[in-house]
Amino acid sequence: MIRRLSFKADPATSYHTLDYHLRKAKKHKFLESCIDEDTRQGIVSDTVISLYELLEVPRDFNMLFHRTGLQLYQAMSRAVPGDIAVIDTNCMRESFQKIKNITILPDINMGKLKQKTSRYTKDSSLPDGKTLTNVVRKDSKHQRVNKFSDTKVLAGFNETEPGHLTAVCFEDLNPFTGRKTDIKAYRDKYGLSTVSMIHCDISYSVPTEILGFDRITSFSFQTQFGFGMPPGLSVWIARKEIFKKILPEYSKNLEVKYYCLPDYGPAYIHSQVDIDILYAFGMIVKDMLNRGIMIIRNEIKYKSIILYNAIKASMNLELMIDDPDQQSQNIIFARTKADIKYVVDYFNGHGVELDIYTDEKEVTILRIANYPVHSKEQVEYLSDLLTRF
Repeated sequence: MIRRLSFKADPATSYHTLDYHLRKAKKHKFLESCIDEDTRQGIVSDTVISLYELLEVPRDFNMLFHRTGLQLYQAMSRAVPGDIAVIDTNCMRESFQKIKNITILPDINMGKLKQKTSRYTKDSSLPDGKTLTNVVRKDSKHQRVNKFSDTKVLAGFNETEPGHLTAVCFEDLNPFTGRKTDIKAYRDKYGLSTVSMIHCDISYSVPTEILGFDRITSFSFQTQFGFGMPPGLSVWIARKEIFKKILPEYSKNLEVKYYCLPDYGPAYIHSQVDIDILYAFGMIVKDMLNRGIMIIRNEIKYKSIILYNAIKASMNLELMIDDPDQQSQNIIFARTKADIKYVVDYFNGHGVELDIYTDEKEVTILRIANYPVHSKEQVEYLSDLLTRF
């Protein structure tokens, strides 16, 4: 059986050393029930210090390792006075759907499209009669099709003028459009210069993008994308003063373990984080350090260039985003008038898996992930297929 090359954004391909590190963890019995405290401290220290070095995290930032983002966002909503602004993408809406003190900032690039295509429906179970529905259907037996423009507004969200906002949360990359978020544009448009906390979800771009620690006070990411980890491990990195506000709320109903690291300050681990998974993550971070983060970033840039050039060279593909300043290196979108079944069969026939779906106008969309797990040779092979499509 031929193993297919997967360029799907989610789930991502596993990092090439993951299985080795998990086997090593099992061999050394790095399991919750039989690990001693000194070994646990060593694993946590190695992981934290390596991540500080890889992402060039300033020492006035602390780290929390946890499982999902929902509890973190709930803690933010309780700890931050006033309203939290959420830049309007599907992922951020889903993350905040159970939180009330939210103001939606319409997507500067997509707002007009959504205003034209969204259909609001009455739902008596919700106080303001609004709900969120991702319309999902099956296209034959080949591919799931998401109509992202049919997103409805969540109950409890305030779409009026932002008013007294004290925090803003956004994704640095919209995974449904491949467009970078220009936080400066939102600051200028919505008057966000006075907010006390700016939180950025960097799941789809870490570790290949340089993080703006001088401009953003809080970051979070899932390790399953850029690091090729299995789902279930997330990282929150924030300034110490932000930690002091939010961590007490986060730990009210959740057990959080504290580790003191000389020269780095404290690190925090959610009790449900598996120590063998944390060990494997730390070892992958070390693998990346040994390889060299600049080499990894240069490779990502090279691979994105040949993918964009291949789409431009194709007779039947078109770029979704033409402006190079807004194009992502990690998630690349193309569209075609070709039938979805033909597109799926073409790439599957050449041993390649992509995210392929149709939009609200029944145009076939291709979403291509470009992560560190993808080698230059694999991307060059995909580029050749795109050019010949």
